[in-house]
Amino acid sequence: MHKTALLLGLSLLIIVGDAHAGTYAKPIYLSFEADRTVVAPGESVTLSWASSNARRCYASGGWRGKRAKSGSRRIKNITQSTKYALKCKRRGKHIIRYVTVKVKAEPPPPTPVNQAPTVSAGLDQAITLPLQVNLRGAVADDGLPNGAVSLRWSRVSGPGKVSFASTSTAATTASFELPGAYVLRLSFYFGATPDNSADLAKLKGLDGCCGVKLFAGSST
Repeated sequence: MHKTALLLGLSLLIIVGDAHAGTYAKPIYLSFEADRTVVAPGESVTLSWASSNARRCYASGGWRGKRAKSGSRRIKNITQSTKYALKCKRRGKHIIRYVTVKVKAEPPPPTPVNQAPTVSAGLDQAITLPLQVNLRGAVADDGLPNGAVSLRWSRVSGPGKVSFASTSTAATTASFELPGAYVLRLSFYFGATPDNSADLAKLKGLDGCCGVKLFAGSST
């Protein structure tokens, strides 16, 4: 009796699939937005995004670096208009979205209101000749609309001449020719500048010229 050898062979079929094959077939979706797109200088915004069918995301423009596929980020102290970009991608495909945050211009400062100057010629005094009198005038002005205040000491009344050490400074001295009662005036003019204040003082002594000096007031 003869024995016959039997050889049996088995075949195994192995199919290797791509776990992301279904994902690669789908389009990438990405939403990207800011909670505000117009801010004042120094303010902050929150950027938010969400993606699907993407493997990784990257920030560029006004921010940099790798980002999660979904999330939010607070951007602080924005001082200039900025464009932010977010790119999400997978094999062979990508999508990019942009958000622009504008910084609004600061409003101009309010126009200053021109306040009237204030002036004082000081207290009444009594002296005995030949002494001089110390005059302690005072003036204050806001410098508007332009230029400085021009001052002028003068004699309003009295029996004799008055000599001033300086007629254009608030603090000065005066001497008198004759005894008696004198009234002295400290006048002020606005609209003067360093270039024309000397001319304005000269014009005070000319007839018909007082209108160009913009006389504002006086105190005795």
